[in-house]
Amino acid sequence: MSYSVAEFRLPLVSAAPAEVLRTVATVVSKFWKNLENRREVRALAACDEHMLKDIGLTPSDVSAALDGSWGVDPSLHLTRVAAGRARHVQPF
Repeated sequence: MSYSVAEFRLPLVSAAPAEVLRTVATVVSKFWKNLENRREVRALAACDEHMLKDIGLTPSDVSAALDGSWGVDPSLHLTRVAAGRARHVQPF
């Protein structure tokens, strides 16, 4: 019995496994970044009201950010809140 070279070739690897791996890596990376940002926001919770006011936040803003889902980056909430307040500040 004889075999041709074509019979012993490995099948071509489709792009699907690489795409799945890339997607999983992206999700894990975002989740890890959310956890890091959550830790940083918890550190803000230890700041007093005057310190938070200097960066355009209140203690309730920090609490609201931490009350969000684990899948949501709490720093995004704080960034939006502080930016919204900055737009409404009257210049001297």
